[in-house]
Amino acid sequence: MAETDVFRNSTELEKQNYIELKKGSNKTALDLFLGELAKKQQEYSKEFKPFCTRCARVDFEKFVVDNAMEMELSDSTKNEISKFKSLDEYGKDNRFAFIESREIREDKLLDGIRTPVVTGKVYVFRCIVRGCGHKIFVGTEDVEAFEKNVLSKYITRKVITPEKEDESTETKVKKAKK
Repeated sequence: MAETDVFRNSTELEKQNYIELKKGSNKTALDLFLGELAKKQQEYSKEFKPFCTRCARVDFEKFVVDNAMEMELSDSTKNEISKFKSLDEYGKDNRFAFIESREIREDKLLDGIRTPVVTGKVYVFRCIVRGCGHKIFVGTEDVEAFEKNVLSKYITRKVITPEKEDESTETKVKKAKK
């Protein structure tokens, strides 16, 4: 069977009436929002700061449900998304509590012997609003600057997670029934 080429180059006449199918206009509101969210998260990650993407997404989904009718009637989804609050709110210092830090050790082969070497630290933060956990890895060379410039802004607090609150409530109910 002879091989035929199904695809061919467009003629000049065909190019005049060409309509691009994969234009930015067919993106959903969630697609546009997730693109902006990823950019903002990367910005905070480069600065070694916590950013609560989970809270941002939950709040956006609630915003979409509340404004669904307006968004359907609107021609531009971008205009409706711009009415959503600033994403910088999800990276503010007062939104997070510092929980703990841990050294990260990795085995390195030095002179034919496996030796554990400290490669950095992981700092654990908890979002005060919904209790989301966030971990930030900082390499050994950046630890001092991170602790001086970034970590000093966060208050060390004991934060009760929603799961622990539910457990304690259940145990109180069980004790009250007995």
